[in-house]
Amino acid sequence: MRYSTPVYEAKTSILLKQDKSGGALSEMSAFQDLGILKSANTRVEDEKHVIQSRTIMKEVVEELELNIQYHRKTKLTRRVVEMFHDIPFDLVFASDTIMDKLSTSFTIRIESDAEFVIRMDKDKPWAKAVFGQRIKMPFGVIIFTPNAEFLDKFIGEEIIVSIRPMNNVVADYVNRIIIETARESWRSSVISLSMQSIDSKRAEQILDLVVDKYNEDAIKDKNEIAINTIKFIDDRLQIIVAELTDVERDAESFKVTRKLTDITSEASGYLSNVMDNEKRLLEFKTQRQLVDYIIDYLGSQKTQLLPANLGIADAGLQTAIAKYNDIVLQRNKMLESSSERHPAVVSLTETLSRQRESLTESLQNTRKTFDIQIRELERQVNRVNSKIASVPGYERQYRNVERQQQIKEALYLYLLQKREETAISQAVTTPNAKIIDRAFSNGVPVSPKKNIIYLIGLLVGLAIPFLIIYIRDMMDTKVRNRKQLVERLAIPILGDIPLSDIKEVKILENTDRSATAESFRLLQTNLDFLLSQTAHENKTILVTSTFSSEGKSFIALNMASSLSYSGHKVALVGLDLRAPKLLKYVGSKQKTGITTYITNLSMKIEDIIIKIDGVENLDIYASGVIPPNPSDLLKSNRVKDMFDYLNKNYDFVIVDTAPVSMVSDTLLLSKYADLCIYVVRANVLDKRMLAVPETLFKEKRFNNMAILLNGVNASKGYGYGYGYGYGYGYGYGYGLTKPKPWWKKILNVFGKK
Repeated sequence: MRYSTPVYEAKTSILLKQDKSGGALSEMSAFQDLGILKSANTRVEDEKHVIQSRTIMKEVVEELELNIQYHRKTKLTRRVVEMFHDIPFDLVFASDTIMDKLSTSFTIRIESDAEFVIRMDKDKPWAKAVFGQRIKMPFGVIIFTPNAEFLDKFIGEEIIVSIRPMNNVVADYVNRIIIETARESWRSSVISLSMQSIDSKRAEQILDLVVDKYNEDAIKDKNEIAINTIKFIDDRLQIIVAELTDVERDAESFKVTRKLTDITSEASGYLSNVMDNEKRLLEFKTQRQLVDYIIDYLGSQKTQLLPANLGIADAGLQTAIAKYNDIVLQRNKMLESSSERHPAVVSLTETLSRQRESLTESLQNTRKTFDIQIRELERQVNRVNSKIASVPGYERQYRNVERQQQIKEALYLYLLQKREETAISQAVTTPNAKIIDRAFSNGVPVSPKKNIIYLIGLLVGLAIPFLIIYIRDMMDTKVRNRKQLVERLAIPILGDIPLSDIKEVKILENTDRSATAESFRLLQTNLDFLLSQTAHENKTILVTSTFSSEGKSFIALNMASSLSYSGHKVALVGLDLRAPKLLKYVGSKQKTGITTYITNLSMKIEDIIIKIDGVENLDIYASGVIPPNPSDLLKSNRVKDMFDYLNKNYDFVIVDTAPVSMVSDTLLLSKYADLCIYVVRANVLDKRMLAVPETLFKEKRFNNMAILLNGVNASKGYGYGYGYGYGYGYGYGYGLTKPKPWWKKILNVFGKK
């Protein structure tokens, strides 16, 4: 909350005008005789989409340069904050086209009023630059122009400039503007625009500019007819002016070219012109015939002299003919003294052939020239003859030209008048939206909402501990405490044995005042209650569990020692023939045991007794060598004889048996037991495995059955049960532990289950 950036909201409202007549003059008003009507008003929903269009928003982004962001670090917290209004310089790009897709950032440190340093990346060195200088960047040329109003305030500070792609910025602001209509009536034309931003002034600028751009766009749309009308009139005026000029020139040209001041004298002039043209036409035709004659002669007489002085007017042809005749004369003179195969004659013959080809080409060109001149003179003669014939109609033709001139003048004046009318109508065009309220922000942040966040934080803070406890309980599959046993089982709870800090299993001494030793002493009271219904005085107690490593052997050993310390004669019998541990716990290496007694009929039960120093009234009968068939041995009559002997000679017989979920050995011994103590190891046994003792209890596989919880965490307290769940907690006492601080007690409350 302390470092979160507040967000403000700015709002503006406009009224969409629903007038049927636009501000611009329609084409119907400009040309009422054409009968063109104006289109109908657009609906409010359509206008909302126009306001929120990318086209309008792009104009806003470009004008406010929203794609360029400036950031600086605060002096105290060194947090990066965005700058909006007090920017010390402006950016000028040499080319605006790079802005559409440009995405980059760089850092500037202002050194003085004229200089600054710049770098593109933290790993790159600073580069010096001057304000107003063209700087070549990786993305193009850029100019930094200083803003004197704020420049001095940021000398020595670093400013981070970030440039985002134009299209991305436009899309971002389009999504940030919210447009709503008035809720009072669906027919309302009032539209409200709102926007959230970390700078309230910037949000007000954007909203106001969006409305202005929308009105400009609406005015542009309304004036489109007027603009097109003016364009049409201007185009027509250019055409009319050109046509009028042509008509006036035609009238002038008609008089000038035809000299219509005296039609009779014009006709006589035409006759004189015709006579001159016919004379020239005759001369050109004569020249063309002479050329045709020479061409034919040159083709038939290839080595003869050409006629000269035929009257050809072209001096170049006369020179070419004279040159050709000179070569013919030289060749004829050489033939008088030599044959045609003479090298000189052959050379002159080749020269003569080339000259003949050149002369023929010149004659062809001259003939074409005469043809052109003859056709032109014939055309002139025909034209003059036609003018002579049309002289009577000149008067009528001039009147037609004059009439066209008057029509063009009237149309030109009409178009000038309509253009002025349309320009006046365009000048008084009103915007499409009336601004009811300019963009305004009350300066109160809309986000983050501190009161709501504090309330949510309080609720979350209260809910998290309970949620943690609930999740831990859901995910915890182990038996943790006595409460879980009471909730899940209907079996009597004998008591709890706290977890001992001593890693090595041993017999507890009579002088021991630890919590574990006291818990075994208190178990005797519960045993008396559970065995109070037994008829005979000698009691046989089986100790078993679901799996190994739950501490049943430890329980059996110390229960037996505790009873012996009370003056009872106790026998501890190890009938866990598969994984015996009693010998290890008492530190004995005796190999003979119950398995030896069962298999060796000559051995007596007294032969396998183990005595422990310092523990009177306790005899231990170890299991002996692990047999291959424990179940078969337990079915032997020797086992029955053993129990008969033990019941006659001991007050309590504690039997350490195998786990019930793995083998059936314990069930074979249930007929000898007055009580079965089912050991459950806290934090070890899976809750789902409590179904095993529950099934044994419901099926009454034992005459009497009770649960003993082993390994309870002493720091969380433990209790001793009487009968079906009555008990009391065992905590601080006997000088063994010291009181806990208050904060640990609170944590323990949340940690209990």
